[in-house]
Amino acid sequence: HVPHRHALSDLVADMGVGRACSLAGMFLENLAPGLATIEAAARAGDHDALAQAAHHLKGAAGNFGLTQLVAYLEEIESLARLGPSARLETCLQALPSAVEESRLAIVAALDQLGPGLNQAAQ
Repeated sequence: HVPHRHALSDLVADMGVGRACSLAGMFLENLAPGLATIEAAARAGDHDALAQAAHHLKGAAGNFGLTQLVAYLEEIESLARLGPSARLETCLQALPSAVEESRLAIVAALDQLGPGLNQAAQ
């Protein structure tokens, strides 16, 4: 039984609880390193690497229906391709909180699916 909509609903419906939880675990493991890569590229002023890192994390976040995070990453990717801007800096500053909200959404979804799944996925 899949509870009403949560971050893993579509994946559970498509591939089952076990596989969805496994993918969620991998996503959670890669979330902080993905953010760190984006931040490092931004600090270095490497806009190509920044766009690529945002694109990579955006693809992973899209698998979980994390629309706010996807929107930030999509904007960062697009803006990075254009070079430095105040809007890019604003998006980069907002990104850590969007990443944390997304992490919490995945953790909450794992908790909804059943006890022990959250620890198994991490």
